[in-house]
Amino acid sequence: MCHPFFDEHQQPSVSDKEKGQSEGNIYDRIFKENAESIFIPLIQQQLGFKIESYKPIIGKISKTIEREMDLLYEVVWHDGQKKLLHIEFQTRRDPDMLYRMAEYHGLAFRKYRLPIHHLVIFLGEGEFGPNRLLKNAELFKGFDVLNLHRVDPSKLLQSQVPEMVILALLANFSKDKTPAVLRAIIRQLKRVCTSEAALQRYITQLTILSRLRKLRLLTSQIVEQMTLGYNVYEDDLFLKGMNLGEEKGLQKGLQKGLKEGLQKGLKEGLQKGMMQVEQAVQSLLKSKLLSEEQIAEHFQLSIEEVLRIKEQMK
Repeated sequence: MCHPFFDEHQQPSVSDKEKGQSEGNIYDRIFKENAESIFIPLIQQQLGFKIESYKPIIGKISKTIEREMDLLYEVVWHDGQKKLLHIEFQTRRDPDMLYRMAEYHGLAFRKYRLPIHHLVIFLGEGEFGPNRLLKNAELFKGFDVLNLHRVDPSKLLQSQVPEMVILALLANFSKDKTPAVLRAIIRQLKRVCTSEAALQRYITQLTILSRLRKLRLLTSQIVEQMTLGYNVYEDDLFLKGMNLGEEKGLQKGLQKGLKEGLQKGLKEGLQKGMMQVEQAVQSLLKSKLLSEEQIAEHFQLSIEEVLRIKEQMK
């Protein structure tokens, strides 16, 4: 018999935290901002739920519980089955004891993945009380799944709510239809957005979400083609991506984007093409993520040209 005590105050490692923050937070922020506009209607549409009313609960649920489990043992029962035995000592009746034990159960089962037998040893006087079993409505019995990758994108593209429209990028369509879906999203956003600022906001969110489907470059290209005044190289995400360890991939993306920009510039006029090059160089100079020599190399410019652009920024 071994005695692995359960420490509920044990914090996740720094690497675990960083991993969750670097990927999840940027998407979580979008979904939390848009939650009421998209998920209540989407849940009702896709899962058939009928919600009469709802209100958000303000505040966070604590990730730790104030007191630790008193005793937790790993035991082997007489039938050979391995289980956990959880023991709590109580000197007084606690009306929340049942729910505290339920919290302990979830925490311990998540860590050890073994059946758990819970036991309260009451040290007080009289009877402990009858409240020992959760009601059916209080039991955790699993969860439903709303898989956006299985949703018909046409239903989302018909929405008058921009938060719903951008979710079409995460819906169910074949790879060859990706450019058409992206263009349809942008067209619908132009129809339903009430201001240029609103359109810019949802275009930025669309660019963020495109990373979930590895479509960032294609999305940026189509956005640039279909919108005026939107420069993907000046987007805050672009600079953050460099900081998050995507330098190599983004450098290739810059080279590809520059090549396409120059080709477009030759068609529409050398002056416009050079302006796009200078804007991209200025963005990287401001970010200080690359040296002047590196910028010159990536854009196939001379160091003198890069320094000239830098001087113009003063």
